[in-house]
Formats: sequence, C-alpha cells, structure tokens
Amino acid sequence: MFPSILNTFNIPTATDRLNSPSHSALHNTVSSALGQVEAVIGRDGNNSVAGTLIYQIRSADSDGGGHIQTANKGGTGQTTYNKGDILSASSSSVLAKLAVGLDGQVLVADSSVASGVKWGASGNRLYTSASVITYNNSVEETSLFSVSIPGSTLGTLGAIRTTLDVGHFQQAGGSSILIRVNYAGNAISSVLLNPQISNVLVGKIEHTMVANNATNAQRGVLLADINKQRVDAQEAAPSVLGIWAYITGTTSVNSSANNVYGITARNSRNDAAERIDITQIIVEKIT
Repeated sequence: MFPSILNTFNIPTATDRLNSPSHSALHNTVSSALGQVEAVIGRDGNNSVAGTLIYQIRSADSDGGGHIQTANKGGTGQTTYNKGDILSASSSSVLAKLAVGLDGQVLVADSSVASGVKWGASGNRLYTSASVITYNNSVEETSLFSVSIPGSTLGTLGAIRTTLDVGHFQQAGGSSILIRVNYAGNAISSVLLNPQISNVLVGKIEHTMVANNATNAQRGVLLADINKQRVDAQEAAPSVLGIWAYITGTTSVNSSANNVYGITARNSRNDAAERIDITQIIVEKIT
C-alpha cells in the first residue's frame, strides 16, 4: 500500500550525462511510485481489493459511500423514504424505517416491538364527539361512530372504555333497536333495546373492551342503562321503568395492527317516532 513517506526522485539536469543518473534507475523509481498509486486506487468492479479507494467507494462491504451502507458501516441501509418516516435502531447495527402514525398520535416507548417505539394516542383520549347524533326513519344498520384504534393500544393487558350518552330514546308498538359493537369487522357484543313503555328515556350505553392476556384475544362488556327520568324519589326503580342490560362477548383480533372500532344501530321499523339521540361520545384508554 501507499508508503508512509514520499519517494525521492532524482531529477536530471541539462548538463548530466545520459548514464548518470542511470536512465533505468529513473524509470524504476517512477514505475515503483506509479505502482503504489495504482495499488491505493485499486481495480474497478468485483476485482476491487479491500483497502483501496475503489473498494471503499463502491463495495457494499466497505466503510465508504457510493452504495447502500448499513448502519454498522455508518449508513442507514435505506434508499427511499415516505413522508413522515423516521429511523429507529432495532439493534446495535440495524436501522429500520418506522412509518408515520395517525394524525394526533405521539411516539411511545414500547420494548415489546422491534423498533422499541410505536405511535400511540396522545394521552388516554382516543375519540370524542359532542355533536348530537339522531337515528330514526331507517331500518338500515347505521354507524353511530367509528374510530381507528392504534396498534398495541390494547397490547396483552390493556383496556378501552366507550361511553355513549343517550339524551332521547323512544320506541313504541313492540318495535326495537339493535345496538352492536364492532372491532376489526367482528361483532363483539350486541343488545336489543325493547322497552315496554312509551316514555322518553335517557341514560347511557357503555362498552368496555379488555385484552385477554394476549394481543389476539379480547373480551367485551356492553352495558345499556336507559330509563325514564325520575324527579320523584317515590317512583319505582329505574330498571323497572326502562332498560338495563349487561352483555358480554369475545373476539380474536390482532390488536398490534390499527383496527377500526365502532358502534352501530339498527331500527326494527322505519318510523320517525322510533328514535335515539346520542348527545356525546367518549372513547378512552383506561389502562
């Protein structure tokens, strides 16, 4: 390889004899220096030698640039990126891309995932709405709300709770309304609301979904507590004057991925009088 000191060249003067300095010695010195330069630059292609400039610039095994460099060579191992991608070390020598999360999400440390970090909800709030939703005049199954639950929100022991405040509920003539909870296209729990009185009822529908010791097993509990509003303490208990239902259900969804979660309603009769008003919705991670 290249010498630690520069070669000394004996440059002839105009008055020197042809054999002093030796013509062959001059050629040998120049040829030797040129060979040392070639050895440093190296050969192109697959014949490049470790330690040469060509090797350092083009070889995938080198520490140089001009090609895809892995993290342990000082590069990233990446050639393309999408908007919002970030790099995360999955080991001491590997960098991987982590795609951007959903709007409003933040980075959360999580040792259970390869990158060590994940996109998660900002705080415990997953979804809120204060807009009044009125459902009537339809027998079609209709979404009351729908939200994407970020991957690993549930994990193996996590839980989310959804509360729908009911500001107006009225059914008559033996009609009913079906409330169904869906997660990743699977119905977790459902309840048929069929009050035996024609009063306007108020209350809440609450659903809790808990990871059942695995990322692919969940259990849900659906609670409907909708009753006639009482202003007289002597009236009968609310459960007599309305609906109180407690329904359980299970599903097996890979919660490590982003999955759509929501609640739907379906009337048994197309009638303006068959009505439910949802005044506000809160979906939150509770553990």
